[in-house]
Amino acid sequence: MFDTKKTIPQQNIPFDRYYYTEENSPFPFHTIDNRLRAKVFKILPHLILPDYDYYIWLDANIQVKSSDLVSTLIGHLTNRDITKKDIAISPHPFRNSIYEEANFIVSSIKSGSRYITSRYSATSTEKEIQDIGPGLEGLYWCGLMVRRNTPAINAACDEWFRRNILYTNFDQLSFVDIVKKFHIDLATFNLGDFYNNKFYKIVHHI
Repeated sequence: MFDTKKTIPQQNIPFDRYYYTEENSPFPFHTIDNRLRAKVFKILPHLILPDYDYYIWLDANIQVKSSDLVSTLIGHLTNRDITKKDIAISPHPFRNSIYEEANFIVSSIKSGSRYITSRYSATSTEKEIQDIGPGLEGLYWCGLMVRRNTPAINAACDEWFRRNILYTNFDQLSFVDIVKKFHIDLATFNLGDFYNNKFYKIVHHI
């Protein structure tokens, strides 16, 4: 809610774009912090915009470069032979599991990283991993994703948001467990270099 609004090239299929700030938010949000406010629009779009078939989320530091980003992302849900996928997302570019990610967060907190310590708690991170338990595979980058609007996926996202409230709003930790528990049919994509590819580039948060 603090980042500047970024331009998006005209896409090759129809789409609607929504950019929310404190001024046009449908909720007052007087009891939650800014990071959790953003999760409402990221994880619960079905409560705000219920009439869409697909939802695409882009973090505010993503600058779209390509006119076919929307169609490419939706294609990962629909162009999979007979099976249609529920969510399409990129594997995490730097770490391979939620356990590696949790260790990274806790180590960064203990080393005094201002970016990490301002957002996450070592105790809540460790508690979440403990309660999830061992054995989960994979880690995904939740900054760019597309999903279907179905009752099953909406229920999974409702639980995903609840995890962000009960533990830590670092949503990548809980996402893998949600995928497993709700039997989500996941598609993965690789759009190229993480920071700058033909579809987008990562810019600094303001």
